[in-house]
Amino acid sequence: MIKNVLMDIVRNMFANTDEVVIEEQRGELAVTWEIHVHPRDVGQIIGKGGQTIIALRHVVTCMARNHRLRATVEIYDPHRDPNAA
Repeated sequence: MIKNVLMDIVRNMFANTDEVVIEEQRGELAVTWEIHVHPRDVGQIIGKGGQTIIALRHVVTCMARNHRLRATVEIYDPHRDPNAA
């Protein structure tokens, strides 16, 4: 349910919704959703001063608390080192 709400919000931010993918990584008490968008759209997901991603994270965190989950929302970065901590 939370993933569907996040997907609806993010897809409505862009004209080409086919390029929006959200991957879910679920643990016992935690969930991480990683948002994949076209590289030209990353700035729009982040927003001015990070306001958009902060708001998305806040909404998801509030919804996750009702399910007794710890939630994280990340933006996919193809340049990120997967071995970095």
